[in-house]
Amino acid sequence: MGMGSRSAKNLHKFIDNIPSLLGKYKCNNGFFGTKGRGRRFTRNIYAKDAIKEAKCFFELAGNGGVFKTLDNGRGIVSKLEDGTVISFRKISTSDGTPVVEINIRQSKSILQIKGQKIHFVEE
Repeated sequence: MGMGSRSAKNLHKFIDNIPSLLGKYKCNNGFFGTKGRGRRFTRNIYAKDAIKEAKCFFELAGNGGVFKTLDNGRGIVSKLEDGTVISFRKISTSDGTPVVEINIRQSKSILQIKGQKIHFVEE
């Protein structure tokens, strides 16, 4: 994806990445996209090229983090300075779509964004 690890002095917090996310993706009550199947934090974003869109979302959300390949080799995670973890998997185990998960460690009231699992679905 063209992103490597960063030194500790260049790390971002999730709050640093929110403006670029909100500039490209609609957010309603702290959630991106529309409600998906399953729990309330499961979301869908529809796109012509779901993989490309999921990668773009991941790059914006995980910008300035320390990147690592998942132990099982099926995705990438970005750990941000505030402890937030953004993960990307090309194929989700639940429905086979590309998925990005946002696991927030900071107070959600400060960020206005909630932890969520976003499936990117072909239009």
